[in-house]
Amino acid sequence: MERLHPNRPAKLPAGVEPPRYQRCALQAGIVHLGISAPHPAAFAVVNEAALHATNDLRWGTVGVSLRRADTRDALRPQAGLYTVRSATPRPTACRAKRCKSSATCST
Repeated sequence: MERLHPNRPAKLPAGVEPPRYQRCALQAGIVHLGISAPHPAAFAVVNEAALHATNDLRWGTVGVSLRRADTRDALRPQAGLYTVRSATPRPTACRAKRCKSSATCST
């Protein structure tokens, strides 16, 4: 599978919904410590829904790793774009997330 990238939205797999806002206008409003932890995916779903509902682009997330740079390095070629797959009683839905306005590492 080809890597996700914002310049290739037409190549997203079928059923993956791209962000519906101007990504270049997204501002850093949240700092998330520990970008490789499971929490970012759950948080991203809620944050992305709020961004879509309000179009208030002041609430982009900056991910910070205090230990390792591997997650930041994995997201960099994708410009921070990643997918979250949620399984519910309804059919599975996937969305391309871009809540991370940037990612950094303190090491």
